[in-house]
Amino acid sequence: CMVHYFSKVKNILSDVEVVSLHDFEVDPRRRPRILVQTAGHVSGAVRYYKPCDVQVEQRNNNFYPVCHHPRWGGWFALRGVLIFPGLEDSTLVRPQPPDLLSPCEAGEMLELYNLHWQDWRWRDVGCPEEKYSPAQIKYFETPPAERFKLIQDYLANNNPSQDESSS
Repeated sequence: CMVHYFSKVKNILSDVEVVSLHDFEVDPRRRPRILVQTAGHVSGAVRYYKPCDVQVEQRNNNFYPVCHHPRWGGWFALRGVLIFPGLEDSTLVRPQPPDLLSPCEAGEMLELYNLHWQDWRWRDVGCPEEKYSPAQIKYFETPPAERFKLIQDYLANNNPSQDESSS
């Protein structure tokens, strides 16, 4: 899906050189071609929190970093970037990433993400403006091989936001 939409953007901007990099692409050494969470931070879209940035007690020093978006809260799945190598603007100001969480909240988000990621609480640290609906949560908790059936069921019931209390 995302590859499709990246291609559409590239087609619309056919008179401009556009390089697209996706989060799943690797170089010949099997390393990521782009670190999308870092790119999100550098672009000013999200704040990238690393364990060393905040006070968080971690086991075995192995916590993964995670991003916080001002509108959607905890966010780790940035899917890609579009780069415009031929475009330059000396007046372009680099926006600073939003810094909405206190050090305590950032530590809490890192801890919840690393120790309890399956219960989704880490996404709600800092009171995001929008949250995933029960239908969205059910979709993402469904194994990918079973998602098509879930979508078919939603469409058959014509109510993708149906009450999830029966699950």
